Amino acid sequence: MVEASKLGMGDEIKALPLPEPPGHMFLGVANVSNQRDRIIRDYNLVHKIFKVTYEQLLTEELTTQK
Repeated sequence: MVEASKLGMGDEIKALPLPEPPGHMFLGVANVSNQRDRIIRDYNLVHKIFKVTYEQLLTEELTTQK
């Protein structure tokens, strides 16, 4: 959510609570979002470059939220 807020997209993304213990996670983007294709493209690009796992990404986002 931190990065989404920096990009002005904070209102378009919702963080869902993780189950304990964490299991498989998926990126979900609403079909009605006018930025859907860009969000998916950018996420996939970042994922390939940094080789970040969903767990690492979500942990960082959830621990830096206010």
